[in-house]
Amino acid sequence: MRTLPFILVALFNSIGTADPIVLDRFSVELMSWPGTSPQAGTDGALAVVMDIEDHWHLQAGEGTPEAKPDAIATELEITAPEGWIIGEPVWPVAADFKIGEGLFAQEASGYEGRILVVFPTSIPADAAGATSISLRIAWQACDDQVCEMPGEESISFDVNVLASDAPLEPLPNPDASTVRDALASSLSAASGETATTDGTKADDSESGKSGALDTLRDLKWWLSGGLVVLAMGWMVVRTLAFAKSKITQLLVLVGGGVVSWAALAFVLATTSDPHAAFVTYQPEAFQDARDQGKTVLVKFTADWCANCQVNERIMLASEAVLDALSQDDVVAMKVDFSAENPEGDALKDELGGGGIPLIGVWPASGTPPITLRGPIAPDAADVLAALRGETTEASEGETFDFLGVRFSVASDATFLILLLAFAAGFLMNFTPCVLPVIPLKVLSLQAHANSSPAKALRLGLVFSLGILALYGVLGILMAGVGGLFERLDWGEQFEKWWLSGLLGLIVGGMGVGMIGLFEIRLPAALTVFNPTSETAGGSFFMGVFTAVLSTPCTGPLLGATVAWTATQPPVLAFLTLLVMGAGMAFPYLLLTAKPNWLSALPRSGPGSVLLKQVMGMLLVAVAIWFLGNAGAGLLPAA
Repeated sequence: MRTLPFILVALFNSIGTADPIVLDRFSVELMSWPGTSPQAGTDGALAVVMDIEDHWHLQAGEGTPEAKPDAIATELEITAPEGWIIGEPVWPVAADFKIGEGLFAQEASGYEGRILVVFPTSIPADAAGATSISLRIAWQACDDQVCEMPGEESISFDVNVLASDAPLEPLPNPDASTVRDALASSLSAASGETATTDGTKADDSESGKSGALDTLRDLKWWLSGGLVVLAMGWMVVRTLAFAKSKITQLLVLVGGGVVSWAALAFVLATTSDPHAAFVTYQPEAFQDARDQGKTVLVKFTADWCANCQVNERIMLASEAVLDALSQDDVVAMKVDFSAENPEGDALKDELGGGGIPLIGVWPASGTPPITLRGPIAPDAADVLAALRGETTEASEGETFDFLGVRFSVASDATFLILLLAFAAGFLMNFTPCVLPVIPLKVLSLQAHANSSPAKALRLGLVFSLGILALYGVLGILMAGVGGLFERLDWGEQFEKWWLSGLLGLIVGGMGVGMIGLFEIRLPAALTVFNPTSETAGGSFFMGVFTAVLSTPCTGPLLGATVAWTATQPPVLAFLTLLVMGAGMAFPYLLLTAKPNWLSALPRSGPGSVLLKQVMGMLLVAVAIWFLGNAGAGLLPAA
């Protein structure tokens, strides 16, 4: 029993007020979830919000694992009208801190900053109207030197409970997300099962797989990004050591810094959980949500799809989207194609198939699903419109946006599509998937530019034919010519773990060889498979290989083009992909026609060696990315 006196004060307030009650060292307010006002006949939560003064703590909550035996725990008690059911409070995790210094220091545990304590709540159907809720709070505030006298207060909140059919104003994020996660953790603790963000349960094996995939994804990106930073650092250090030109040193220093910053920024963004607001797609859960009249948003994604990650960042950066996804009548799911996913393929076929990134929204009204293909708007306005059930031409798949150009598949857009396909192919050379590989071919062309221009031209033409050949094959598969082949969605080949693994080993071997750690001399009969060899076979293989590498990074460039080809006759679809390959091969044809453009690159000496080493490290970074994708493809089957 406490021996210290308490201060008892009765206060009155209204739920949802803009002015919290200010107490000693903190303020307190009461909020409702999922709406800013309670609603009759619903299950939700009441959250006690406490904003604690800087440098002060409130002792850990009563009954929490962090509460110290000799400390005065923080207590919260809600008294609601008859018929309401108020569950046990869900406290945040308290932080450890010390009170005093030296021999007299005491270990303590408490809360700081802004915290939410969540009470699961069930409101009866006949509760609509004006009522009141009382809150009793007992506490002791401490800083790093002293603890103040304990206090206790009672606050009465006037509440207007909405009718069950009244429109609900949603509680905005991040508070809505905090409440939802607290309820999920409460469900998990009570049942001993893992809870998902919408309160549904997942079995341990699924949770384990998801955790392993997240760990592998983060490790892959950190290793790749770290190697990029290391390559830039090595480039700067070595350039400063041997380059005499101050301009060269400055350009390399600035360029290396910019690339390093971009790599770290991308890794930091990518390794934060992109699926925090989404649950894994399961046909039964999907159908249950549809039967309950809920809006269901499904994003189709994959760890090898860099453009899917960009869409996810845009969605999760939008407070409006997060607010919409947090509503009880909205379910957000993800279909992951990091590995083969037959159930996900079946759902994607319901939207007409096609490559990813792809977002499907099934409105609560039961109208046909709304489809968003390729890159979404920078403000995610198209996602919000789809969640509201607004069917626009773009969401119906009737029009597409490509680099700011809009066109309709219903119109005769053949010439424009072919022009855009050529531009997309050209721009693919500047994507992160392809850029590190280009120096391999450029250095090979440079080696012959002066000694044998004719040979350089011949190898460049063969390299370009390799690119065209690969896109020709993809065109045949995507067109499903004559029904002889199963139609292939763009990027679908990377669902095969063995393909990503094979590409990773090839790229890694090439990268390590360029760094100079070893040199393998292949038998003459096998030089056709050596992409760095001075043979027609090697150049052709390198063209094919470069084209294969381009596919994971081309969603924003190809989303409109590929979607359009799906509506066209097979011959036109094949021609479109072939023109795309021609656009990708175009820069190399220019370099072979104008070999003097390569004269600015270092031909020998430390500059040439450094260029190979840096590009080799970048190739190894790409290899790590592919090998990580292969591991992600294996894990779900484990």
